[in-house]
Amino acid sequence: FVYPNPNTGAFQIRFYSSTSQPVTVTIFDSKGARVYQKRMISTSPYSRLDVNLSGAVSGGTYVVEVLNEQGERIGTRRILIGH
Repeated sequence: FVYPNPNTGAFQIRFYSSTSQPVTVTIFDSKGARVYQKRMISTSPYSRLDVNLSGAVSGGTYVVEVLNEQGERIGTRRILIGH
């Protein structure tokens, strides 16, 4: 879950994980280049991460990917950043 979408570069990522485990959140631009990455510990079934990509290209489409410790995809979403 990504909110709001579209956004101005500041948004929340929320996801469900059945166990407490490390996860990696990565954001890619439309060319596939990594523009953001954060590793965090999911301590509750529903986790939240606040992201600020205020320097991102306006009108750009990005892909948000959340992976668990084993590299398995928990979720992925497309977002639009427009100023």
